[in-house]
Amino acid sequence: MSRAARGPQRAKLVWGGVLLFSLLALGQPAEADTLQDQFLRASQAFYSHDVERAIQGYRELVESGVDDPDVSYDLGTAYARLGRHGRAIQFYERALRQRPDDEDVRHNLRLVRSQLARKLVASHLEASVEERPPFFRALADGLTSDAVAVTFLFSYLAFFSLVFARRMAHQEVSRLAVGIALAVMALMTVASGALFATKVWTDHGAHEAIIVAEEAHGSTGPGADFEESFSLVEGTRVRVLGREGTWVLVRGPEGREGWLPRKDVGSI
Repeated sequence: MSRAARGPQRAKLVWGGVLLFSLLALGQPAEADTLQDQFLRASQAFYSHDVERAIQGYRELVESGVDDPDVSYDLGTAYARLGRHGRAIQFYERALRQRPDDEDVRHNLRLVRSQLARKLVASHLEASVEERPPFFRALADGLTSDAVAVTFLFSYLAFFSLVFARRMAHQEVSRLAVGIALAVMALMTVASGALFATKVWTDHGAHEAIIVAEEAHGSTGPGADFEESFSLVEGTRVRVLGREGTWVLVRGPEGREGWLPRKDVGSI
């Protein structure tokens, strides 16, 4: 069995039990039974090669409010099996956002992006896809919120402790040593502060998405009658800036902005 097809099996072993336990703890046994059964049916459909039915089952879980990295992983794997690379990337990226340290997801995401790149070379000679976000955003995506917050708090407290220690130091050598440590800690505080701000923005205000259509054509306004402003290929990362009806305003690579049909964009 290929590594890209391991998601449903892994989730079948652990996710159903975790979900059932959590919902029972909330006093919702009937709903827990329904969701667990639905999850198992979707996994069974995947291994019976009825991938479309598996996708329908997993999507119903997502639409019912289940926000779980294993379900996102399974959806990405199912879409990858059908060659729907944009949707696969969308849900693998969502799984990484939910569980940043999952190496299986990272492996499959690289695999799908590689497959998509070969597809684009064959059909769009000059097409390119942003595989990773900018440095600080990529770093923030790979860390938990708690880890980023603790790092910033430690740097902040250490910096002011060193400021106090330098004032108390009387010997020139001691003041020099503390001054060097203070400069290093100042840089660390600024960097960790920027990382913390990026993490907060990414988790709560970024509204990032993936182009899921083979080619999406941006318009200058929310409607088919407006002039086309640019086009984006499947798998491109964008930021959603606004919504109006069935249209979304996005900012793509190089800062280009335009309106796209909502069906062409998949939220991470």
